[in-house]
Amino acid sequence: MITHQTIWAAIDGIAERYTLSPSGLARAAGLDATTFNKSKRFTASGRERWPNTESIAKVLEATGADFEEFVKLMMNASPQSDFFGRSIPLLDMDLAGSPDYFNGHGQPISEEWDEIIFPEVSDDHVFALEVVVDDYEPVYWAGDILIISPQAEVRRGDRVVVKLIDGEVVAKQLIRKTAKRIELAPLQTSEPDQFIDLKDIEWMFRIVWVRQ
Repeated sequence: MITHQTIWAAIDGIAERYTLSPSGLARAAGLDATTFNKSKRFTASGRERWPNTESIAKVLEATGADFEEFVKLMMNASPQSDFFGRSIPLLDMDLAGSPDYFNGHGQPISEEWDEIIFPEVSDDHVFALEVVVDDYEPVYWAGDILIISPQAEVRRGDRVVVKLIDGEVVAKQLIRKTAKRIELAPLQTSEPDQFIDLKDIEWMFRIVWVRQ
């Protein structure tokens, strides 16, 4: 949960991450140098004093940090971090075909993955792919983030991401699955359906959510 302690811990974390002292961070944000001093975090009577949203916004602007980074720092300081969600791996979709980023079960393995904060889900292996091309318009646009669940059941009509043995990665809609192959419909209606033998598929996972 959000507490006085986690908010201040996030501010301290931002300062440390950008090699600043609390007073240096305050000056960089255009605030009084004592704004974030530990002595300013409580009133003379001992009551908790909270930073205001304007000062937090100025900190993010001055450092170039984004709000997700701030939330992650709060999360790390909170004993109930599930309130915020958790970090999940994020990768540009055009890199997903490389053998360096997944193990044989379709789970992220490389340290090169980025991270985003996402609400807690039951799948421990959920990951995110960012669309970087216009191949999927108007359903998905460049910059959209697809949340992929390896454990979610895949059914007819679901939108899925499929990785083939040859490294090709595509996002399409599952039309039919038989004992030997699948039929996929393109997200761009001008393209024909695609038939793929199961033996040529490394993995096929369901898209459970999209952040646009």
